[in-house]
Amino acid sequence: MNYKIQRKLFNLETFISLLKFRVYDKAANRKREQIRNKNLRRMIEEAYKIPFYRRRFDEAGVTPEDIKMKEDLTKLPLLTKEEYREWILEEKNKEENKACMIMQTSGSSGKPLEVLNTPFEYAKDVANILRSWLVCGANPFWLKTVTEADNSSETVGYETFIQKLGILRREIVNEDDEEEKIIGFINEYKPNILRMYKSELVRVGIYAKKKHIKMHQPDYYVVLGENVDEISERVLREMYGEGLINLYGCVEAGGIAVRLPGDRDYEVFEDAVALNIYDENNKLTNRGRVIISTLYKNKFPLINYDLNDMAEVEETDRGLIIKEILGRTDDDVVYSDGTSTGWIRLWHIACEQQDLLQIHMIQQSYTSIVIQLVKKDGSSKSKEQIEAELTPKLNTEFLERLTIEYQWLDFIPADENGKTKLIEKTFKDVQKQI
Repeated sequence: MNYKIQRKLFNLETFISLLKFRVYDKAANRKREQIRNKNLRRMIEEAYKIPFYRRRFDEAGVTPEDIKMKEDLTKLPLLTKEEYREWILEEKNKEENKACMIMQTSGSSGKPLEVLNTPFEYAKDVANILRSWLVCGANPFWLKTVTEADNSSETVGYETFIQKLGILRREIVNEDDEEEKIIGFINEYKPNILRMYKSELVRVGIYAKKKHIKMHQPDYYVVLGENVDEISERVLREMYGEGLINLYGCVEAGGIAVRLPGDRDYEVFEDAVALNIYDENNKLTNRGRVIISTLYKNKFPLINYDLNDMAEVEETDRGLIIKEILGRTDDDVVYSDGTSTGWIRLWHIACEQQDLLQIHMIQQSYTSIVIQLVKKDGSSKSKEQIEAELTPKLNTEFLERLTIEYQWLDFIPADENGKTKLIEKTFKDVQKQI
């Protein structure tokens, strides 16, 4: 179907796709497995018709008949971000793809990555997001939503005929707006669902807390852009309530898994994505690197795509769940001898400190690190006491190899990509290695 026609039928395709996703959500275990494998086989058959993937199949000596379940994807090579970037650039420049929809990643791991979708494939992305809300009990059809817009992605109009009838009502706030303006709009519109980037939710929440501004608490709020760490979650729950919907995903693949309010595990949408975990030898394991393959992006699929994320998973009767998201593969403190201290060990130290609202580590050299901190209002401890508690624990992990400098701030701003990573490396020797 012509892509221009697909754009006109975008809302209809979104609704049809949502109904299909909900069939899977409500299906019995055996039916769910059949849907997963059927979607996988269809995607593989379509991918084999694409010259870029046909070459990868042929070089690995693999045919579509060799891929019957997600574990069989290990027979194919890993797809890197650079390989995907080069292929999408070629596709973007083709006349036949001019009417496709272009999305863009934040560029937190380097330069931004453009992602190409047919309008119908992007409609499935939107349907998958709506499906994640319904799984959590939030019905977007009759509730009011506020969502955050930025300049990195193409958006679809939100003042449509359907929305004017009170269905899928949505208003937009801009990430560049001042905190007072965002808070004022939220308090006036009183959305049932608030959908914003984690760093923005934290920024606005801390501002309201420090200014003693009472904020409207939505029934649900959806976190975008980053995994919700334990420290940020304390702020979010205090300022926005208990309706936290944590959606794990990426621009390239859309929604991958959702964590329901009050739960600790993430349910993987296995009818939409095949998720495997690889160890350092690219063998299947339950704790390691996240490798994904999309199951409905048949025009521009991702097959064995390395997300550069770390996670722990578990198989259940209903399908795969993510027990814990362990951070990025490059989230660590590094040393001149090639060794490193991983993100998760440092994060446990930060989470134990109940007197902090935010923490950010900036490694400036192989021998120095700056720890930026935001103190919780009402804490009975002084800044010096908090530093004294943190220092020996951090030095134990650093093996006394780093000089620590503390910086106390009112708020730790997001970086230019709109994110707030725990560990940032700024010195050139390391930047060359990453």
